[in-house]
Amino acid sequence: MISFVFGCWAGYFVITELGKPVDAIQVCYADLQDEATKTREIEALLECLEELNLPSGKILTLSIEDHFSLKGRMIHF
Repeated sequence: MISFVFGCWAGYFVITELGKPVDAIQVCYADLQDEATKTREIEALLECLEELNLPSGKILTLSIEDHFSLKGRMIHF
């Protein structure tokens, strides 16, 4: 099941299985070549992952394909 979540991680899609969060996805149309925007999106996703106790999450963009580990969480673009 896919839920659109409002709250401290407003705008995230949270994938659940049997009512338990298993993935968080942020969709970002903004230009992530701008370092301030990229940092904002990553920090917001990390906050969501920590709150939901998830090991990884995704930021969907038009321009970036990458992945890396930060603060013990895997971030996929």
